[in-house]
Amino acid sequence: VLRRVISTDIRHNATMRTRFALSIARHAENDVSAEQHQVLNDIVLERGVDPGLSNLEVYCDDVMLTQVQADGVVVATPTGSTAYSLSANGSMCHPAVRAMLLTPICPHSLSFRPVVLPESCSLTIRPAANARRGASLRIDGRSVGK
Repeated sequence: VLRRVISTDIRHNATMRTRFALSIARHAENDVSAEQHQVLNDIVLERGVDPGLSNLEVYCDDVMLTQVQADGVVVATPTGSTAYSLSANGSMCHPAVRAMLLTPICPHSLSFRPVVLPESCSLTIRPAANARRGASLRIDGRSVGK
């Protein structure tokens, strides 16, 4: 129905927005569970209530980009670039640009700055092998758990 309205009704202006498809794999001792989510604005991996820094590894298309030591990291769509990502000193991005924004939250190192990545990049973020804690996940402001 929506496609028909967009293509046939010229009296209404409608804008198509890109959404991310997020796959979550949780590894327990002898179990792996998987979840699928749609993301309109942003994904936030953060330290949660733990007082220490998050230690996360970030990969783009299975190539390591960086290891993040920070309070967390925001992955934003162009639509979500003016929310938490911007308040964490990230860039703003026009909604028509096919990209994702990777922004550290209060990074421990000054060498990691916000990065704009192509939408085609398959981004993997996981706790580093030497991390002392996991990370809490929020999708569009909703807590998804640890």
